[in-house]
Amino acid sequence: MTFRHILAAGAAIASLSVAGPALADIQFFLGNVPGNLDTILFDAADDGSDLEVLGKSDEGWDVLLTGEENIIATGGPGQAWVVGTDDGGLTFLNISTPGSTFTAAEININVPNGGGPPQAWSITLGGVDSDGTAFSQFFGGITNDQFFNFVATNGQVITSIDFRTSQEVALGQLRLGGLTAVPEPATWAMMIIGFGGVGALMRRKRGRFAFAG
Repeated sequence: MTFRHILAAGAAIASLSVAGPALADIQFFLGNVPGNLDTILFDAADDGSDLEVLGKSDEGWDVLLTGEENIIATGGPGQAWVVGTDDGGLTFLNISTPGSTFTAAEININVPNGGGPPQAWSITLGGVDSDGTAFSQFFGGITNDQFFNFVATNGQVITSIDFRTSQEVALGQLRLGGLTAVPEPATWAMMIIGFGGVGALMRRKRGRFAFAG
């Protein structure tokens, strides 16, 4: 096998790894689920003038929160609440980890009741897995503050999650687990080429030993 053939094979395998079918093995749980998750911290330095808030995990991974309205982290430093800048609430939030993926997430949604009895509300949890396939789950009839968990199984990983609610809420806590750096495409290609080169060299050596015998 020539080096050109190895390059072609590496490119083909890399393209298949990107376009492969999604496992779609994402499970959802209500309630606080114990686990080894990193707490996402905010420094409350953001002025709330745009749609984004930046945070970091315990281990230093970057986390980006994006809303459909200007958002701000209040009460920091630490596990600050994330709310809408203008009215103190929000109905949508996207959570992503630039340059990395994760296998588990827990969010705490707080709903103000204005001093009256709790009002029923609903939420649609969503996200995108490593193959670019979207997933979602609807929960209705919720009448109190609630924890929601995302868990990837069977080797799947998550690149982003989001939620949309039927009324104004605040994100009270965010934890992520299984954070891992995403290899660059060039890194995948070099690994594949390296494996191919080693295989070709081993075959060539075996052929020489067989001829010599």
